[in-house]
Amino acid sequence: MASTSKHKDAAYLFIQWLNSEKISTERVQLPYTLRDPYRLSQYTSPLYRSLWPAAKDYLLTLADAANYGVVDMIMPGWQDYALSLDRMCTAVWAGQDPKAGLEAAQDALKFAKKVDQPDAQVRCLIVLGELKMASSPAAAKRSFQEASQLAEARVPHLLRVVFDRWSRAAEAKGDSDEALRLARRALETART
Repeated sequence: MASTSKHKDAAYLFIQWLNSEKISTERVQLPYTLRDPYRLSQYTSPLYRSLWPAAKDYLLTLADAANYGVVDMIMPGWQDYALSLDRMCTAVWAGQDPKAGLEAAQDALKFAKKVDQPDAQVRCLIVLGELKMASSPAAAKRSFQEASQLAEARVPHLLRVVFDRWSRAAEAKGDSDEALRLARRALETART
């Protein structure tokens, strides 16, 4: 609303009414609004779930995407962080010295801790675990465990990603029993 608006109170009251639970739920159900639900009550609305045969599945899919989707981080310097991490991973996968890659990942982790970004910390710990898996499975396990503990405490939407990537790293190392156990953990976290 513009600071020079002559009807600030009326505009505020209109927006409040428009976003009220009753009106907003009615509006997201209109096929021509192209608005996804954004209130918990909209995902569970019996009326909304019965509007067409697959409405319930549609709403469950949207809710799962909101709860378990991995979104980009929002923090100052995020693009620089992501670019450096991507370049480091690509260089290691292309044959560059893994030690240099580990150092770059550890630098990225220090930065993520400095700016208190648990999303970035978890992602760095995952990459560190993947890079350490070939030379030191025990050190890799510590990185993945730290990532899972941090994810569980501060960014639970990343817990499935931790176990999924840990499982893939274990499989690549040839430990199919551990990979299967971790894949089951990833599946369990997706269900809760």
